[in-house]
Amino acid sequence: MDKYVMRLPATERALPPPASGSRPTRVELFAGAGGMAVGLEAAGFEHVALIERDRNCVHTLRQNGFGKCVKLKDAPRCVGTNVSLRAVCCARRPTCHLCACRFRAPASMRQPTLRACLGHADVPIPRAEDGTLEVWDLFCCGGGFSTGAKRAGCTVVYACDAWPDALETYKRNHPQTHTECLELPAPIPFPTDGRPFHVHGSPPCQRFTVMGKRYNTESGVETATNLLKWFLDTAVTCGATSWSMEQVSSAETRAIVEAVRKRHPTRVASATIDFYELGVPQHRKRLICGSPALVAHLLRACSAERRRSIRDAIAKPRGTMVRNSDSWTRARLRHDRRPGQSKYAYTKATADDKLHPLSGPAPTILTNGDVRWWWRDRDGESKISVMSARELALLQTFPRNYKLPDSTKLAHKLVGNAVPPLVAELLLRADGPRPVGRG
Repeated sequence: MDKYVMRLPATERALPPPASGSRPTRVELFAGAGGMAVGLEAAGFEHVALIERDRNCVHTLRQNGFGKCVKLKDAPRCVGTNVSLRAVCCARRPTCHLCACRFRAPASMRQPTLRACLGHADVPIPRAEDGTLEVWDLFCCGGGFSTGAKRAGCTVVYACDAWPDALETYKRNHPQTHTECLELPAPIPFPTDGRPFHVHGSPPCQRFTVMGKRYNTESGVETATNLLKWFLDTAVTCGATSWSMEQVSSAETRAIVEAVRKRHPTRVASATIDFYELGVPQHRKRLICGSPALVAHLLRACSAERRRSIRDAIAKPRGTMVRNSDSWTRARLRHDRRPGQSKYAYTKATADDKLHPLSGPAPTILTNGDVRWWWRDRDGESKISVMSARELALLQTFPRNYKLPDSTKLAHKLVGNAVPPLVAELLLRADGPRPVGRG
């Protein structure tokens, strides 16, 4: 340190002696407006000198109570006595900040974390003591992914969502998991001790769906895009052993994922998968992103042998067919159409249109829950009845004893937004999924 010598002007050679007391002392070079000085003063340090060449910064420092500030002029043009920083700082105390002496601030002097500064409580997150993989579920909604992760033998230690009603349902089904009602993006207390953990996220997808685009606004699309980018950047840089994301497969989402993959080619892979090929008894195409090994494992799990029908999921169906909520039917007019000619003709759907047999998959479960049983009565008239939230949950591969909200509308919304637990189980379970029995 003795070689770092400052030549100070003759009018400001006399530096103040080290402050009395037991607190460590410090000298700061290029102090600027005093940001570091304020922080270290709050941490328990005493300032011997704050050295800065800018007149405005010096004035700001003195206006805020740092009267021991020393203005440093342009060094090559200065004349005066050489002042050793070691002599200034360490003449009377060995606990020197500049000399890197062994000083550890006591707990009472330590600064709050970034989460605490932003108003989020620092709560210790429980860890898996049995050696199982820890799972951190962001945008957890009603707990679909967490349910599958537990079936795969993992321990879900943390879950967060900005929807209080969804989080209440999550707590009822996963009481051992630390939950947090959190508006993302926000600081997440990921492990920093090197232990393995998996991060999953399902950012809101409504802005990227075909129906959602009808109600899009510029600010809404920007918010959804930024949230998706935030999660992808967080997943690949938070230190997780592996990560995954479920999202609507659209041109916008695929472009965002591809941009991240180009920056992190060894950490990002993606594929559009129909969950029917994984054993979910419905057609549900989604974009799955994550660690390349996990995405490849899920693609290998796709098989016609895994396909399950409506009857496999619901043992006692209340109809002979299933109908979705589409109000229009379309028929292809021509294959060799010219520019400007219509490709499809649309007609109003009747009760006998859009029917799905019980021996095949159900239509995609949406948040409106409008999937209906269909049958004919003794007079030959068509009858329909809306599926219950429990029946929809079975089509989403939730267990029969999963606790749903009392509100039918809320239950439909939670089930429609959920990641099918079977998909999460297949993703995280190395030795294959446990068999899913009949409803």
